Amino acid sequence: MNKPPVGISILAVAVFAAGAFWLHVGSNAASAQGAPRFSGPTSSGPIALSADDWLLAVANPDNNTVTIFDVRNGVNTRVGEASVGQEPNGVAVSPDGTRIYVANTISGSVTVLAADRANSAYGSPVATIRVGTEPYGIALTPSGKKLYVANARSNDVSVIDTATNRVIKTIDNAGFEPRGIAITNSGGDDSAETIYVTQFLALPAPGKLDGFDDAKTGRVTVISGASDTVTGTVVLNALADTGFKAAGDALGRVAPPATPVTADFKFVTGAYPNQLNNIAIKGRFAFVPNTAASPNGPVRFDVNTQSLLSVIDTGSKLDAGQTINMHRAVAAQTNPAKRFITQPWAMAFKRAADEGYVISAASNIVVKVKVDPTTGLAAVQNDPTDATRVLQLPTGKNPRGIVVASNDKTAYVMNYVSRDVTVIDLSGAVEKVSATLLAANQPPVGSADERIQIGKELYNTSVGVFDPPAAGQPAITGRMSNNGWGSCAACHPFGLSDNVVWIFGAGPRRTIPQHVDFVRGDATQARALNWSAIFDEEEDFEGNIRGTSGGLGLIVLDDGVTQDPNVAAFTPASGGRKQLKVRGVSAWDAIKAYVVNGIRTPISPASKTDPDVLAGRQLFIDSNCQACHGGPLWSSGRVRAAAPPNASLINSAQLIAELRPAGTFDPAGKTEIRATAVAPLGAAGYNPPSLLGLFAFAQTFFHNGSADTIEAVMDNVGHRSLGTGTDRLTDATQRAQLIKFLLSIDAATVPILPAVSTMRNISAASGGATVSADSFVSGLGSALATQTLGASTAVYPNILGGSTVAVTDAAGAVRLAALSFVSPGQINYVMPAAAAAGAATVTVVAANGAMATGPAQIGKVAPALFVINSANVAAATAIRVNADNSQSPVDVFTCGATAESCAGAPINLAAGAVYLTLYGTGVRNRTSLDTVKCTVGGVDSAPLFAGPQGAFPALDQVNVQIPASLTGRGNVPIVVTIEGQSSNQAVINVR
Repeated sequence: MNKPPVGISILAVAVFAAGAFWLHVGSNAASAQGAPRFSGPTSSGPIALSADDWLLAVANPDNNTVTIFDVRNGVNTRVGEASVGQEPNGVAVSPDGTRIYVANTISGSVTVLAADRANSAYGSPVATIRVGTEPYGIALTPSGKKLYVANARSNDVSVIDTATNRVIKTIDNAGFEPRGIAITNSGGDDSAETIYVTQFLALPAPGKLDGFDDAKTGRVTVISGASDTVTGTVVLNALADTGFKAAGDALGRVAPPATPVTADFKFVTGAYPNQLNNIAIKGRFAFVPNTAASPNGPVRFDVNTQSLLSVIDTGSKLDAGQTINMHRAVAAQTNPAKRFITQPWAMAFKRAADEGYVISAASNIVVKVKVDPTTGLAAVQNDPTDATRVLQLPTGKNPRGIVVASNDKTAYVMNYVSRDVTVIDLSGAVEKVSATLLAANQPPVGSADERIQIGKELYNTSVGVFDPPAAGQPAITGRMSNNGWGSCAACHPFGLSDNVVWIFGAGPRRTIPQHVDFVRGDATQARALNWSAIFDEEEDFEGNIRGTSGGLGLIVLDDGVTQDPNVAAFTPASGGRKQLKVRGVSAWDAIKAYVVNGIRTPISPASKTDPDVLAGRQLFIDSNCQACHGGPLWSSGRVRAAAPPNASLINSAQLIAELRPAGTFDPAGKTEIRATAVAPLGAAGYNPPSLLGLFAFAQTFFHNGSADTIEAVMDNVGHRSLGTGTDRLTDATQRAQLIKFLLSIDAATVPILPAVSTMRNISAASGGATVSADSFVSGLGSALATQTLGASTAVYPNILGGSTVAVTDAAGAVRLAALSFVSPGQINYVMPAAAAAGAATVTVVAANGAMATGPAQIGKVAPALFVINSANVAAATAIRVNADNSQSPVDVFTCGATAESCAGAPINLAAGAVYLTLYGTGVRNRTSLDTVKCTVGGVDSAPLFAGPQGAFPALDQVNVQIPASLTGRGNVPIVVTIEGQSSNQAVINVR
């Protein structure tokens, strides 16, 4: 190096050289000491810029890559795509642009990549740093010296020293499911900064009941940059008045009119902050966009979820009381072409103006807000060129991250589903989209992966863009919801659960995560859907699109456009019908493919080898918890028959055999009400929830959220005793071990299969191995029922004492049998009349989930006669026809105190002809009376009648005259033969 001129220090020369080396240094990129530095607060997201607005990095979660762009001066050149760990969701770029940090959610790591801008070498791996479970949000301090990583499943934050690429601290107790990070910028040392970390799901508010519009609050964790410890939690309160009114009040027991008119919408609705994915700081306020829940019924598209922007005063570390509902701005616009701001996912601010931009993940738009720097109150901005509408900038599909350049001239939006970046020009009087940058390739056309991707697109959109009905016609749009208000993901973020207890049409119902709808990757193993098993197909949620979200739906008539009005649960079947298409793929087929293959189970941070976890697993087995929560879906609830299901499987619009009485239904409960303000489903029990990934949905348990902790769940003696009928978990230490096991269950946990005992199925009359359709059958086994009970009416129920009998016939059809008697060792039932002849499988499930199965051989006929005891005394009646043609009864048997004491009563044939009525089963399916033969004491006697008795299900009778030639024979056997099949012997006594 040449000797510097007088007055210029060596340090100044080094700074000058560094400036020449990097070619471009933004006004924000260097501090007084010359070290590059961010000019404003930093925030986490899947897209990030270097401090000098040169290097843009974008995470591609589905491709396990990060794409790097050179965006200086608007060149927008794609310079690299680097492989990283599994499912990268967060990315940060060092202020000087030499390092890219990537949070790999599945891998549990942070990848460090190098960027050598001088030599155009981008994406070389530098280090892989192990962090917590499911790292998601990632943000650098203004100096870039420390990196904070929000580990969503281990509920902690990793602090990384970027000089050494080592974790220097793990901050425990960071709150439940930490995701978004924002860091202040005081202009000084990192120790002066405050780190804000959002907790994704709202948590119960003290003294509130789940189902009310103020039942929960949002939470943001506050961390000190000086000590890297949690110093507090900001509670984000519910909004008392969303600005949208309902036509009823379910919890207030006010039903909405069947067809409400404008005057009926008079009930104020509130909403609580939920799905806190991102946070951004502007001035002395931090802003949290969120999808708020308004769970009280009645459900309607504009009173279910709301688009809130919550505000934190960073001075007081309190809710600033300036929350706005961004949906109100769209509702107020006079332009009828409205698109609501559904699922606000992230936002970013300009540096030099009090203006920010919020992305709507479901509606594929960016909206602009202006904030009052004194109060923090934000206002959604209208389009300066069209005062009739809100300014909405179109993005790609499912935007999930936004970053604004430090010069305030450009914004970049990461679009998750379309795998691209929308570039927005902020420099003019009106913002406009200036470019779209490809981040990663889409799956090959026609591939299974493309079908899943299309399903993901539809699942995450509130709009939907579908193929035109015919070539040359415009695309069909907007069918997923009413004006873009509602999407599957709005209640199922990441395909999982918003953890909200909604007052739905069936009653209070906590949102079920959809990774448990199927055994992942296997569409043939499906769980009965919803808490009350009210659906058996994914396509049945067409009703939710039309009802809850107010959309026109995806099932159409032959013209390919018109909504098919014939849509209901169970019948007709919803799957396989004509649907709207996307790129030639039927819409519901694609959504189902995404649910089956594209939604993964959260990863538990618990060790599978922890001794307490292992002990808890054994306690789970010993308590027979697997009876209700076993198998790969960790739930006994199943779809066991192809749609549409047989009517016998349905009772009160539920798949009745899948319900278990867990003791969690309280008909007197304040929240036990339907959206229509009538009594809810629940008395028959619930479809057991899956335990797969249970740990990820804390503080809201049971169908109605009545338990805030899993410890409270275990305190429910009736629930924990259901599997065995006795309480085996009285010891608090053992309950704690069981809880640790429950919280460890994820996709890596080996399923516990329910115990299945064997049973025999025989004719209830003869004990024969062959039975017929519409005949009485006895199932013999153990633990077939939890009580002994007989049917109280002649119309036998399909469920008795909590037990059900399902028959899968030779044709594969599944039907529930009608039950006349249940006990632990024996169940008497009627073989379904439509059961096909051949080999069948019979499955009994008791109220406690105990299962038994065994074969049954079904013949066309299986004649069997009822007898009273082991002496085969016929269970029969008789009449005598007297000489004057009058009739008089004749005793066939006499009995003492017990059945075994019964004996045949001598029948006198000399006084006139005697006609016998034999009672049996398996007779009625005979082809004709000519095919029925009867022998009495070896003498043929042509039956006068053979068929249904009439008063009782499955009971048949055969009427026959006792041959006079048998006089004096004493005990004689009777056998009925139908089409070559002979009955058992019954005995009468002839005097």
